[in-house]
Amino acid sequence: MRQQAVTLESMIEAHTLLREITARARDIITAAPGAAAAGSPRDVERTELLAAAAPIGPNRARLHDELNVEAQMMAGHVTLIAGGVADCLEVAAGRNNEINTPVLSTVVRSVAEIAGQVLWLLEGGAGAEVRVRRLLAWRIKDIGAEEKWFRSFDASNAEAAAALAAIEAEEQQTLATVAAAGWQANGHVVDPKGFRPPTLVEVDSTRPEKVPSLGDFATRVTVSPTAYPVLSSAAHGGRSGVIRGMSPGATDSSGRTVVNMAGDGLPPNLAIKVTTHALNEVSNALASWNGYHSMPVYEAVAELDQYL
Repeated sequence: MRQQAVTLESMIEAHTLLREITARARDIITAAPGAAAAGSPRDVERTELLAAAAPIGPNRARLHDELNVEAQMMAGHVTLIAGGVADCLEVAAGRNNEINTPVLSTVVRSVAEIAGQVLWLLEGGAGAEVRVRRLLAWRIKDIGAEEKWFRSFDASNAEAAAALAAIEAEEQQTLATVAAAGWQANGHVVDPKGFRPPTLVEVDSTRPEKVPSLGDFATRVTVSPTAYPVLSSAAHGGRSGVIRGMSPGATDSSGRTVVNMAGDGLPPNLAIKVTTHALNEVSNALASWNGYHSMPVYEAVAELDQYL
């Protein structure tokens, strides 16, 4: 099986520079302080939260601090997955620049999904209260998804039952955290209609707080709404993508025609751009919120862009 060749003259520059960008982004992300730096946007927001009467104000400020930790962890994970993109490019450099496009697109999809979540949590101008509520809604949605997974196991599976009990305990703790912050959340419900996940309730409403889908998160990074379906087609092995990627090749010694398969996915140059954009955006979002700059990442991205 042969893969789609990229348009770069050499993948050596691509994977080497992408690793440099990833390393710089990791340094920026790691530099995020535990305590809010005086005068930073994060510090201003935290002060605003503390202005509310105790215990609500301090409880919201504590969640605000936890957001910084979780955003830093998620941003760090973007750099980890971006390393897989560089791996794909390095492999291609050793085989005449023929890149495994479906694998590249699958890895880039994860980069975009994770980065989009960080950008949503740290969105500029969101405001302190909205930011903390996003953290809670995000946590609760994840808890509900895990509860649904573990409920799909056979009731006799002791390991799954223990995992379900643990995540249900986490749900109860999270519901208590929501209440301590002065807001309302609903626990999960199991009735004849099935399982309904826990939700954070909107302020001054009975409706559940909405959390974007993974596709919506990814679009914050890919910009184009059409890019995510292409990435997903590669990740899910869609029939149409596989068929479109086939072309007849040479005839072997037995007289059979070899089928070349390029597969579906984003063009490699665009996939690289999505990855570098994700690294630049998440490091900049975390740095800006914490009151320092991420220029080294931007400079490295600009250098790689010369090859794309």
